[in-house]
Amino acid sequence: MKNLFTLLFSILSFFTFAQDLVEFKNEQDKIGFKNSEGTIVIPAQFDNYESFENNLAIVEKDNRKGLINSKGEIIIPIEFEIVYGIENNLVVVSNDFKKGVYDIKGKKIFDVIYEDIIIGINSMLVITDSYENNWGDLRFQRSKSQFSKI
Repeated sequence: MKNLFTLLFSILSFFTFAQDLVEFKNEQDKIGFKNSEGTIVIPAQFDNYESFENNLAIVEKDNRKGLINSKGEIIIPIEFEIVYGIENNLVVVSNDFKKGVYDIKGKKIFDVIYEDIIIGINSMLVITDSYENNWGDLRFQRSKSQFSKI
């Protein structure tokens, strides 16, 4: 019973860790995060961020965005103009009006070459390239077109 309690406590601690992070700013007005005891967990280095959800946050540094986890590890490189849509374990990134997709573990799914990408239900993607609509289903490795990564 004690082992079960310890296991449950560890699991709950892991999933609530990001909620314990508190934003702080340094003298250069950069944002970092401390834990509830005041220990710096993620050094101040970001210009902006979106709140942590499921231990992930979109951060901005020098007008570029990426994705970090609650330990401060970079999951998606901080090199994109736009990062959005953490849905169904996928994230859309964009540079120069072209879009691509990463998963929340940092694996690139699609290069940043598409006109538009919409994440749908159950990892269904709608991808537009040169005004032609295509779709891909990452769960079943199917597609309407010839996406080489599906």
